[in-house]
Amino acid sequence: MRDVTNNLRPFGGKTILFMGDFKQLLPVVRYGKGSHHTLQQCEWWSQVSFLKFTKNWRAERNPSYTQFLETVGRGTLDYVTIPAESRVTSYSSMIEAVYGNTFDNGHQILALTLETCTIINRMCISLLPGPIVEKHAADTFVDCNNPDDFPHDYVESLDMKGAPPFTLQFVLGAKYMCIRNMDIKNGIINGTMLKLLQCGSRIAQFEVLTGKSKGSVELFTKAMFTITPEASGLPFTKLKGSLYYALA
Repeated sequence: MRDVTNNLRPFGGKTILFMGDFKQLLPVVRYGKGSHHTLQQCEWWSQVSFLKFTKNWRAERNPSYTQFLETVGRGTLDYVTIPAESRVTSYSSMIEAVYGNTFDNGHQILALTLETCTIINRMCISLLPGPIVEKHAADTFVDCNNPDDFPHDYVESLDMKGAPPFTLQFVLGAKYMCIRNMDIKNGIINGTMLKLLQCGSRIAQFEVLTGKSKGSVELFTKAMFTITPEASGLPFTKLKGSLYYALA
C-alpha cells in the first residue's frame, strides 16, 4: 500500500479494518513461537484504535456460559471442570458416545495432533461394514543429494502439513475430507466433506455432503503435487503421486 500510494505512513495512510480474536490459537510456526508472529508485534500496532463488540448474539440466551468463555479466554480461571457426562476413558468409548450406531449423524471428533487423528480414523473405519481397500502414494525425491539417508519407508511414515497420509484406507460409505481447493466455483474446497460411493484403480466417486454442491456426485482422479521442504521438514522437495490426493 505504501508503494501504490507513494505514502510512507502504515498502509499508505489508508484505513484498514482488522477483525479477529486474540483468544484464538496463535499462528503455527515450525520450530518457532507463534507469539512472535502476531499483529501485536508489528511496529505500527501502537497506532491501532480498538473497537470492541459489546454483545455476543450467538450466546445471548446463555449469559452465564458467555461469562465462562470470557474467563477461560482471559486465562483468569484456575481450572475447568468437565461434566461427568462429557468424559470418556478410551477412544472406543468416545467413538461410541459421538457416533452411536451410525456414522451418519453429522457429528465429528476433533483432535489436537495428526497422530491422534490417524488412530481414531483407523478405529472408525474398522467399524464400518465391507472390505478395506488401501491406496498408496508413489513418492519421488527431487534435489536429494543423499537419498540413501532417507529410506522410503521412513519418509512414508511421516505426517506432513497439508498432505494426506502415504496410505489411505477406503471403505464404501466412509466419510472423507477434501484438503485442496479442487473446484472453488462449485464449492469442492478444503474442508468439504465427502462420502465414498465407488472406488476404482484410478478414480473414486464421492457424494458431496457439505457446501454449495451438497448432494452432487463427483469423481476424484489420480494426480501429483509437490511438498516443499518447509512443509515436510526434509532437506529436499518431495513429489507425491497419490491416488485421490485431495483426501484425508
